[in-house]
Amino acid sequence: QWSVSSLSIARNLLASTSLPNLGLAFFAGGSINVNLPQGQVPFPTNAVDIFNAIGNYWTTAQLSTLSSGLTATSLPEQGLVFFAGGINEVASSTNNVNIYDVKKDIVYSSNLKTARIMMNTVKLEKYGYAFFIGGVDQTGIVYDTIDIFGTCSAGTYNKTLTTSIKQCSE
Repeated sequence: QWSVSSLSIARNLLASTSLPNLGLAFFAGGSINVNLPQGQVPFPTNAVDIFNAIGNYWTTAQLSTLSSGLTATSLPEQGLVFFAGGINEVASSTNNVNIYDVKKDIVYSSNLKTARIMMNTVKLEKYGYAFFIGGVDQTGIVYDTIDIFGTCSAGTYNKTLTTSIKQCSE
């Protein structure tokens, strides 16, 4: 059965992820201008909409920076939600990462090694790893960087730097 709801602010180029074990869905950032003259950059937002399926209600929060074209992932077992990269209000790619620890109700800020947008993500939930892969910056440079967040170690892998990955002890 379908139903319809609305975000707190109309936008596109946002990122979304969920913590299914806690019944939470997150929708963050994005651009608030959709009908712009050619060549003008859409203005990013820091809005975060959170749907709680258990209570069937919406709440809002904010990213630490304005960001459009960012990426998102989560580590549900650890209760962590990540929003990374994107384009900021001066049309520069950003390396900012917001990490929301739902269990502690704390937002941490961190940084990717390289500022970029249009990254892919993958997670190894059982081992507590989130990977932020590739992407491009505002000048069109494409990256082979993989930023790795681990609940037992973190690092970056690319052709010149390797960080060893170990399993988190269970």
